[in-house]
Amino acid sequence: AGGGRECVLCAVGSYAGYVGAVECSLCPNISTTTFGTGTNSSSGCVCELGHEGNGGADPSGCLPCAEGFFKDKAQIGNCTACPRLTTSPIGSDALNDCTCVSNALLVEGECACEEG
Repeated sequence: AGGGRECVLCAVGSYAGYVGAVECSLCPNISTTTFGTGTNSSSGCVCELGHEGNGGADPSGCLPCAEGFFKDKAQIGNCTACPRLTTSPIGSDALNDCTCVSNALLVEGECACEEG
């Protein structure tokens, strides 16, 4: 009977380029993913944790967050600056990655300048 192909949703990190596509394509840029299954165009590809940019719609893709910044959500957009007197390694994906700079001390849960 039928003989048609069964529709299957594209996996996370891939998309169907057009209605009726037989195969899914991987998100085109480095460090991009999708919010979930069933994405239907490259514009649905967003930056992974720890990366910023315009996702699949932008040929430059996504770049790691700079030192002193982090991004804890997979989405299009910029990284967030670490709080005052803290820094983080390149590509940080959580606020917890922000630690006191070398000349600051942790005092009651916050970084403070050394006296003197």
